[in-house]
Amino acid sequence: MSAGRVRDDRIAGGRHTPARRRKVSEVIADELRARIGRGELAEGDLLPNERLLCEQFDVSRPTLREAMRLLEVEGLIVTPRGGSKGAQVITPNADQAARYAGLLLQIRGASIADIFTLRTLVAPAAARMLAERADRDVAELRALLVQVRQAGLNPREIGRVSNQFDRTLLALSGNEALNLVGQMMAVIVSEHLDSIPEELDSLPAENVRLIRRGPDLLDQMVDAIESGNAALAEQLMRARALQTEELQRRAAPEKLRVIR
Repeated sequence: MSAGRVRDDRIAGGRHTPARRRKVSEVIADELRARIGRGELAEGDLLPNERLLCEQFDVSRPTLREAMRLLEVEGLIVTPRGGSKGAQVITPNADQAARYAGLLLQIRGASIADIFTLRTLVAPAAARMLAERADRDVAELRALLVQVRQAGLNPREIGRVSNQFDRTLLALSGNEALNLVGQMMAVIVSEHLDSIPEELDSLPAENVRLIRRGPDLLDQMVDAIESGNAALAEQLMRARALQTEELQRRAAPEKLRVIR
């Protein structure tokens, strides 16, 4: 957007759309949000101060302040109280996205089992993609496998490390969309780990059997990734994800509780 009076002429197919006429503050927020999205404004950058932004967009201070409030509510800027400095840019993070997505799911009555169903869909694809990478490195996954075995017979600790394992697997896939989904799932699942018992004795025998089998499946899956066997890696990760999903289904259905 060039300096000068802000306009919001929405034209589609040569015709003005009948959409609601948007407030100037919304258009200013759109432009600054787009600059952040394009990387023109990075984490920690300072926007011009209020006077300069008013001159740039040719708007009044109340209009500019309304635009700043919109961006601050979205977690994209921090507005200083007093002084002559401009607002500071904050890059959105996965935790913010996860909490917002989790709140929507919570309102819609989703259960934690729904998250594990999603994991069953995406984790096998991540295993295949990592195995297909020429620069694949499974050192982080190996280290987490050691932690899984060190957790012994503590289901809650196994759940915590397994959650981190899945998050790491999706991050290593090389696909940023999968990486973000993995981060969001991990944040949501972490809010429910305290519902997992710390002793195997309190679980049904079939659950105990599945939990004991889990580390071996992960070991085999990491071996397949390291050897570049994408099909086998995908197959083993799907078996393990289905196992985890089954464990969750056997538990009492628990609604999401991102916001308590």
